[in-house]
Amino acid sequence: MNKLFLLLFIQLLGIIHPCFSQSVAINTSGNAPNSKAMLDVDVTTKGILIPRLTDAQRNAISGPATGLVLYNTTTDRLNFWNGTAWYSLATTTTASTNVAGTNTGSGVAINTSGSSAHHSAILDISGTDGVLVPRMTTAQRGSIASPTTGLVVYNLTTNKLNYRSSTAWVEPCSTSIVNTTGATTTPGVAINTDGATANASALLDITSTSQGLKEYHPLYLVLQLHCPNVILFC
Repeated sequence: MNKLFLLLFIQLLGIIHPCFSQSVAINTSGNAPNSKAMLDVDVTTKGILIPRLTDAQRNAISGPATGLVLYNTTTDRLNFWNGTAWYSLATTTTASTNVAGTNTGSGVAINTSGSSAHHSAILDISGTDGVLVPRMTTAQRGSIASPTTGLVVYNLTTNKLNYRSSTAWVEPCSTSIVNTTGATTTPGVAINTDGATANASALLDITSTSQGLKEYHPLYLVLQLHCPNVILFC
């Protein structure tokens, strides 16, 4: 079985500090994570790379967990597992060009190969499994006080991905594509408050019923490695 490497590439001035809440923050500012997010990736110069799989690799995942998310490189679309089938999110082109910029610092890589993060990503999760964002019901989502813009959850009531805009919760349109699964499993990293190990179908499993996932500045890394409230398992 491959050992999962959690590679933490930290900028020259970046250091690891104990976290201040039941959350994990990845940023360059040293700010504590947003209290509404289980994982707060705060960056304005990089994005997040979730696992990128072909149709065949996706269909080889054994027993995918409800809410599992990946990027399908065959169709160039986001896919998620709703408990019975793979769904594809509807897409709209927002820009066909990119502006040349300066990539500064390194990102965090979670993979089984030991590869460093892509220069454009603050968090690069790669492998043959997906990623699990926090899963909760509509009622649990509604109990999040003052949710921050960009917060992402998987809604167990509607079995769809939700994100928070500046004014409301949004549920993008999705289409069922296939219900094929396989036997591929890889040990993953878990971020939670109960000490549970990661689901076998996820390379990164973020579990919470009261907080979401916030993506949005690189690399000051706040990990509660020695606190009981957040546990990372490899």
